[in-house]
Amino acid sequence: MSNHIKLLKSNEIGQAIINCSPQHIAVAYVGIDWKEFIDPAGLDGIIISPTVGTNPYAIESLVEHISWNKIFFLKKLHAKMYIGIESVVIGSPNLSNNGLSVSGLEEVAISTKNKKILVEAYEYYNELLESAKNEYPTIIEKEKRLSELKIIWSKAVRSSLISNDDKSKTSIMEYSPLSNDDFYIVWYQPYDDYEYSEQVDAIKGIIEDEMHFLESDDVKTGKWILSWRITNKNKPHKTVKPYWIFIDDIFSNAISTEEEYDYTKIAIERSDRVRITPPFDLDKTVITAFNKVISKEKYASIFCKDPFVLENTYGVFEDFISDLKKETETISNLE
Repeated sequence: MSNHIKLLKSNEIGQAIINCSPQHIAVAYVGIDWKEFIDPAGLDGIIISPTVGTNPYAIESLVEHISWNKIFFLKKLHAKMYIGIESVVIGSPNLSNNGLSVSGLEEVAISTKNKKILVEAYEYYNELLESAKNEYPTIIEKEKRLSELKIIWSKAVRSSLISNDDKSKTSIMEYSPLSNDDFYIVWYQPYDDYEYSEQVDAIKGIIEDEMHFLESDDVKTGKWILSWRITNKNKPHKTVKPYWIFIDDIFSNAISTEEEYDYTKIAIERSDRVRITPPFDLDKTVITAFNKVISKEKYASIFCKDPFVLENTYGVFEDFISDLKKETETISNLE
């Protein structure tokens, strides 16, 4: 019966979408588990809201499977349509386990093979598609928004507004930068001859870690710092391992000293926040590769400077990551 419309309850929707084999999807949010319900080989296009309900790592997974050319962003999108060749599913569920699994949220939808509704659904999809193309017309703009979404997502998880991290990739070989400041690469030297400002002193009991910057450095919360130690001779320290710091808070003019000290802006990682996964693991091989790459003149002349200016590192960030990957692969092949 081509005109039949079926009401779907929560425990029926996921299977109905699998049976639909959607070629075109317009859905507000996507979860990391999207492949449980959608075959990427048959997907010709998906429109997503690139806001905090969407997992940024799910978008990265989609890019890997179907490319940016089939992925479109529309911030105000709240519709949920799964359009196949012969049927369409329309309702409340997002493309995630929360929306589509039997143990997920209480949802409702309809499925139909009614040709008139199919045509109208596809026409509306195309209207949404045009809006999405106007809002984010290029891959560069979509990548920039994804980079921003990662920051928003990380802050939300750290603050327990979102219940999980859901980052599936942790190898540097799987990491691809979206911008030239995906994270900050910053040296430090042990230095404790200073006093916090009153504002910072009030929260010192929950400071997990910290990094000091110039007041002129444009440092943002929600980003990671790849922190590494430098020697008194401005050389990378060979025995102290680099590690990650997450920036929860930033305070300007937060340090006072008896000596001249340039780095008075503090980025703080708090101990009272949910732990999340950094951009990639710093295993033994990556650490060895990092020490080799950071010592190259091309990078040492920028990263090992004192005073260190964060903005100067952006121009070589993507080259640094590329060389770090190559060096990691070379070391791995020798082991």
